[in-house]
Amino acid sequence: MEFRVGDKVSLMDEDSRGYILEILPKGNYRVELDDDFSTQMVVSASKLAQYTDISTYKPNKIKKKDTLLYKGNTSNAPKLSQQSLSKHVLEIDLHIEKLVGRKVTLMNSEMLEIQLSKVSQVLTENRNNRGLKIILIHGNGKGVLKNEILKLLKKNFSTYKISDASMQKYGTGALEVQV
Repeated sequence: MEFRVGDKVSLMDEDSRGYILEILPKGNYRVELDDDFSTQMVVSASKLAQYTDISTYKPNKIKKKDTLLYKGNTSNAPKLSQQSLSKHVLEIDLHIEKLVGRKVTLMNSEMLEIQLSKVSQVLTENRNNRGLKIILIHGNGKGVLKNEILKLLKKNFSTYKISDASMQKYGTGALEVQV
C-alpha cells in the first residue's frame, strides 16, 4: 500500500499510530507517533496500515437462532416465553472483523473497547430475558479479552451465571452467560 504525507497510519507490530511525515526511498516512511514525545521513526510500508477511526464502525446484525436482533433495538424480535428462552442461545462472535464488518487496522485498546462495548450492549439489551443463554465467543489468544469480559461481568452483571461454554462446540474460546 502506498501512503501520502499526512496519512494517519497504525504500526502493525506495535500498539501505536501516527502520521506520515516524509516518503523515503525503498518503500520506507518517516512517521511521527501520537505519543507524549512526538517520537519519529522510519518504518517500512509492510509494517504500516491505514488507520481506521473506530467512531465510524457499524456493527453487524446479531444472530439468534430464529430471530435477528439489531443494534440498540430488540423491539422487532418476537417475545419468547420464559420456558422458551432457556432453549434459545444467543451467540455473539467477538472477533473484531465480525463486529465491524470488514478488515480494519485498529490498536489493541480500540479493538478491546469495541468488543467490551458489544458485550455490555448485548447483556443490557437482554437483561429482562431471564434464562436466556448468551455465548460470548472471544477466541483463543493471550486471554486479555476473556479476562476483561470476566471483569465487566463481575462489575456490572454480577447476578448472571457465568461458565465456560461447551468445549465440544467452542473449544476453549467462549464463555456462556445465563441471564
